[in-house]
Amino acid sequence: MTTPSCRTCFGISLGFGFDLTLIHLWLITSYELWHLTLMMSMIDTDDILKNLPHAFPFRMIDRILEIEKGKKAIALKNVSIDEPYFLGHFPNEPVMPGVLILEAMAQTGGIAFQSSFEKEEEGIPVLARVEEFRLKRRVMPGDQIIIEAEVLHIFSNLAKVKVLARVGEESVAEGTLVLAKRQGFKESSGQRV
Repeated sequence: MTTPSCRTCFGISLGFGFDLTLIHLWLITSYELWHLTLMMSMIDTDDILKNLPHAFPFRMIDRILEIEKGKKAIALKNVSIDEPYFLGHFPNEPVMPGVLILEAMAQTGGIAFQSSFEKEEEGIPVLARVEEFRLKRRVMPGDQIIIEAEVLHIFSNLAKVKVLARVGEESVAEGTLVLAKRQGFKESSGQRV
């Protein structure tokens, strides 16, 4: 009586050392790990978004799509006709104000910078300086802005961050921002301590 080889006892042998069941298990395990990683990153990014000190109507980020700790962040802003600034900017031809696009970019840059902090108590990032900023196209209701922020350099309590906003593949705005760690605010309430 012969004992079956490993290649045949767990599934169909392909004749050259591979086993379909083992490959199938590997594929399922890989998918489950990918799915688990995706779910964990969604939970993590939702928690980070909740830590933003901004509240409606000045929270300019709807979702965080990606964070690479201390290096970059990618966020999304859905531009809706219900935004309060469209009542006066401009009633007959609504356009998102450029300073609010800049604010969304600064918030995304702040998230990228804040991801480098070792402790939550280190403060919150605030905009300290705007460099080389340029608006390239109008943003209107119905647009979805993807905002990318890349941390170029961190020195002490400051960070230089390159930001880019786009709608689809078309660039809307770009620039370089300097962000600073701000102490003395309660992050959860936005009040001075």
